[in-house]
Amino acid sequence: MAKITLDIEDKNLDTILIDFDGTMCFDCFWRSTNEVIQEQIKSYLFDRDDKLVNQWMRGQYTSEQVNERIASTFGYNYDDLWKSFVEDCKTMYIRPETLELIKEVRSGYKVILLT
Repeated sequence: MAKITLDIEDKNLDTILIDFDGTMCFDCFWRSTNEVIQEQIKSYLFDRDDKLVNQWMRGQYTSEQVNERIASTFGYNYDDLWKSFVEDCKTMYIRPETLELIKEVRSGYKVILLT
C-alpha cells in the first residue's frame, strides 16, 4: 500500500478540512444488510430526500431517528436495522497510516472532520 503524505505549501494555513466518506473511509452504513435493503436506503437518503441526510449529518436528527424513519418507511424491523447500523459503524475501516498522518497534522493545525 502506498504511503500517505501531505504537502502543505501555504504556511499561513491554520485549519485543515478532511472529508470522512470516500477519503478516510470507504465503508458504508448498513453494508451488512442485503443489497436490496442497501439500495432502498441509499435511494431514500440520497436520491429522494437528501435534505434528511444533510440534517442528520448536521445533528438535527439522531442516528436512532433516521433508523426509525427508514424502518417505518420500508417496514423493516427497527431493532435489526439498528443492530446492523451500529455494527457497521463499529467496523468501519480507516487505514492506520491515515490516522497517524492526522495525528501528526494536529500538532500544527486545527483539523476538522467533515462528512
